[in-house]
Amino acid sequence: MSLRGPCCSGSRTCGFSLRSGIHQRIILAKRSGRLSSLLTKRQTGPRMGHGTSSRHHRQARGGPAETQSSKWRLVKEIVYIETSFVSLLGADPSPDVSVAGNQQVTRDWWLWRRSAFACVTSDATLLEAARGDARQAQLRQEVLAELPTFPTSPAVAALAERFLATGALPPAAKVDAVHLAVATLAGADYLLTWNCRHLANAQILRRLEREAATQGWALPKVCTPPELMGEWPYEEEHESNP
Repeated sequence: MSLRGPCCSGSRTCGFSLRSGIHQRIILAKRSGRLSSLLTKRQTGPRMGHGTSSRHHRQARGGPAETQSSKWRLVKEIVYIETSFVSLLGADPSPDVSVAGNQQVTRDWWLWRRSAFACVTSDATLLEAARGDARQAQLRQEVLAELPTFPTSPAVAALAERFLATGALPPAAKVDAVHLAVATLAGADYLLTWNCRHLANAQILRRLEREAATQGWALPKVCTPPELMGEWPYEEEHESNP
């Protein structure tokens, strides 16, 4: 089974810390509407789609080679890919109807919606994805190899500790705090996950949002794949190609 679809960005590792130049470049680029080009400047595949949020809408400068329709561009929103998402993406079909449904939604999102976003991940995801069955781990690593990867820097560790100190997350959920910290410091718009116990949990997130605000940060929108499917032409195309 192939998990590859339209690639949202090439494979590389982005240097990351609050004091590093690349982090400041990312923050400044996000604010100026240039983050998509920063993350995908070496992309060789076709640009298959763009995010639709008006707050990321910017006017591109026209040039002699540009068509009329390309003079206005929508910068892609950033989606942080967490381990539970890629685990379902590469897993064998489950006999459990509920799990099988989640697997199908996950694959649909990857094939039909991924190209609408700038997808990123982290070292924490890579470490988790490498565990378990060797064949499954290899599939997960192949998927993640396509994404820009943020390291778990000291700044990430410090923010994760602040999240844990609130008591909203148990000590055993340290890696979940790290995922949320990386996505927050990376300026991600969304964190995509199937972890509804510690991440896609409204009560927990409400407490962590307050803590992030005290540090001058805003959490990304934490959501499951069905919440980020949107209303796109992929639905009609998918129905006509079962």
